[in-house]
Amino acid sequence: MQGLSTAAAENLQLNEGPSFLSTRYGKKGKIEAQHLAFELTELFASGELTPQDMDGIMYEMHKAYFKYREQKREKERIMNL
Repeated sequence: MQGLSTAAAENLQLNEGPSFLSTRYGKKGKIEAQHLAFELTELFASGELTPQDMDGIMYEMHKAYFKYREQKREKERIMNL
């Protein structure tokens, strides 16, 4: 993973051992998540984005993540009624 710090590269090593991604989304989903994380890291490191662009990307990612979490919580709440 050229261009990444050692710590970042280690964090992206999603292909060793069983993981949440491979269990839930299979090998293809795991590989897609790895590519997405790598590409986003490279994009941010490239210097091609303004700070506002990076903030916008992170805002949308957080929004999607928390929307998913809320939907999951609601689904669990309903199932536990």
